[in-house]
Amino acid sequence: MIIEWIAYDRYKENNFFANLLCFCLEKNGDVGKKDIISLNNS
Repeated sequence: MIIEWIAYDRYKENNFFANLLCFCLEKNGDVGKKDIISLNNS
């Protein structure tokens, strides 16, 4: 999934939460929130 690649790139750049939160909420709504949780816990 594209979202996973974006999340990983931005996580490595230490912009993970700010950028991923905005992207996910715009793009995927609740699905984005679940992606944030799962990536943060991995």
